[in-house]
Amino acid sequence: TTLGECVLDEVCKNIGYLKSLSLKHESLWITVSISAAELETPGFVSRINERIKLYNVEPSLLRLAVGEWLLGRKNQKYADNVFKLDETGAGLVLQDFGRASFSLGCLYNLPLAMISTDADVDKAAVVMKLVVDLAHNLGHEIAAKGVKSEKELKKEFSVFS
Repeated sequence: TTLGECVLDEVCKNIGYLKSLSLKHESLWITVSISAAELETPGFVSRINERIKLYNVEPSLLRLAVGEWLLGRKNQKYADNVFKLDETGAGLVLQDFGRASFSLGCLYNLPLAMISTDADVDKAAVVMKLVVDLAHNLGHEIAAKGVKSEKELKKEFSVFS
C-alpha cells in the first residue's frame, strides 16, 4: 500500500463520517492530490473506485487534483488516466493553474469540475479575474488557494468588488 492509497483511505473514511453527520453537503468535498507516480501506476484508477465502493462514498464529495505541470507533459499514459479518473464520478481538479505553460485550449477538452489557482501566482487582479471568468464560462468551479475569506478576496483582488 502506498502513502497515496493510505491518504485516499483516510479521506474516504472522513467523507463517510461527514456524511453521517447529515450536513448539508452540496458544497462539501475533500480534495486529494494525485502524483505523477500514481497516474503511472497500473490499476490506480480501479483502486480509487474500490475505495469509493468500500467506504460508500458519494463520488461527488471527492475531488482528485492533478497538477497543471503534470498535464503539460506530453505523456499519453497521464492523459489516458486523467480521463479514467473522471469516470470514477469524483470531480477532477486542475491544480496550480497559472504556474506552468499549459495551453488554455486544453481546458476545453478536460473533464474538469474545478480549476484551482494560487492567490499569489499573479497579483494582477485583472489576470485573476480572467482566469475566474474562463473557469466559469467553461462550467467549472474555481478555488483560489491562500484566500481564506471573501474579505481577503476583495482586498487582494479589488476588481471583484
